[in-house]
Order: sequence, then structure tokens, then C-alpha cells
Amino acid sequence: MARTGAPRGAVRRMLNAMMTAMLRRGLGPPGIWLLTTRGRKTGRQRTTPVSLVDMDGTRYVVSPYGTPAWVHNARAAGEVTLQRGKRAETLSIAELEPEQAAPILNSTSSTSASCARGSTPGPRRRWRRSSPRPQATRSSG
Repeated sequence: MARTGAPRGAVRRMLNAMMTAMLRRGLGPPGIWLLTTRGRKTGRQRTTPVSLVDMDGTRYVVSPYGTPAWVHNARAAGEVTLQRGKRAETLSIAELEPEQAAPILNSTSSTSASCARGSTPGPRRRWRRSSPRPQATRSSG
């Protein structure tokens, strides 16, 4: 039986390294940014490429393969930095309820388990995240 989902092991590390190098230079697919968090155990900076979804003028971070380490690190740190080329923003975070995340998750083709939402424009934006993906039939509240 064929595997589905995220590339594993060495392939994933190689793809992430290539994408990170491109994004640091401001290159790469639209909607992909570098997300940097402080490690919850080590305190070291951890950077990974993430997909941003723009819905009704608000940006969301979607994790298509479950709850990765960056989600746990972001929850522990309380803030993340998004970077693409020379542009970088540090943003605080807070949880979204599954009912609030449902429309965003249903609008993407991913099987996301996490979603972050930026709020109103300003010098700092507030970001939120939810846990398991709500069912498509659930009310969006």
C-alpha cells in the first residue's frame, strides 16, 4: 500500500532545506513563508516553511500533516516570526475554536490539523490556532 501525506525522513529534510534557502532569498511559490519559533525544550530558534492562506483579507497558517513541532513550540513561546526574503514580522498567537477554524480548513484542499489566524492590521498581529480538524458538516458558528 502506498504512503500518503507528508514526505518522510531524508526526503522531507532535503525539500525543507531547499525551500528554506529559496525563501530566505525571497524566492519560491506564492503563499509559502518561513515560520520561526523558539524551541520549547532547547530555546533554540527553529525555522520551517509553512503555507499561508489568505481568506477575506486575513492570513492563516495551515499545517497539512497533523500537529508538527512548530505548533507545540509556538504554543509554548506565545509568538512566531514569519519571514520571506528581507520582510519579517513577529506575531503573537492564541487558539482558535474548531468552529472558527472550520471555514478556513474546508476552503483548503489539505487535511490540516492546525490553523492560525491573524487579526486586525497593526504593528503586531494576533495569531490563533486550533486543534483537530472539524468535520465539514459541523456548523461554522
